Amino acid sequence: MHCAKCVEKITENISFEKGVKDLEVSLEDKTVKIVYDASKTDEAKLAESIRKLGYEVGKLQGSMDRAGSPDSL
Repeated sequence: MHCAKCVEKITENISFEKGVKDLEVSLEDKTVKIVYDASKTDEAKLAESIRKLGYEVGKLQGSMDRAGSPDSL
């Protein structure tokens, strides 16, 4: 990701993925933070959606919600 259009492309496409609750795309940090419903999607599906847009997906840093299921990427 190297420009504002990249941020826009990722935001417009990933925010409509099933289960995505919140999305933060940082051009400066070259990161995408996604809060999602783990019962509707998972890290692998979201990473694949980003790859399909033409971007590389590096190391995933998942976190856990209070119930112990992944809810952010």
